[in-house]
Amino acid sequence: MKTLIFNDTNISTYMFEDGDAVTVSATNTTTPNQIIGDMKSDNATLYENVTPPADWVGGRYTFDGTTWTEVVGWTKPIDPSEAAEVRTKRNILLAETDWWALSDHTMTQAEIDYRQALRDVTAQEGFPTEITWPTKPQ
Repeated sequence: MKTLIFNDTNISTYMFEDGDAVTVSATNTTTPNQIIGDMKSDNATLYENVTPPADWVGGRYTFDGTTWTEVVGWTKPIDPSEAAEVRTKRNILLAETDWWALSDHTMTQAEIDYRQALRDVTAQEGFPTEITWPTKPQ
């Protein structure tokens, strides 16, 4: 495998197969499928014949030519489609309780808390892959 890193941080941003033609020039980096305009010979290095960590994701590790180190504080990027699915489910659950907020119904504290917990789903630490759904009050 090959990895392309930023020189100032050693962050491994891209990974390529050994057979991929990757060229780092003074103006950009070219690969079989893309041109990377912000990585060039004055700020990036291409390392060849490397074995990345099994859970490698661009930006998760630094590589100094020998050692892989996980970036402190790295968090998995949010998948937009997963986030959209969770928001859709949350919106459906909220819509099912909209009648609680009508003027002829006084919401209980449990109902208020439930609706707030639904609105707070997107702020959960594991969002969108690890959601603890609140329990609807009786």
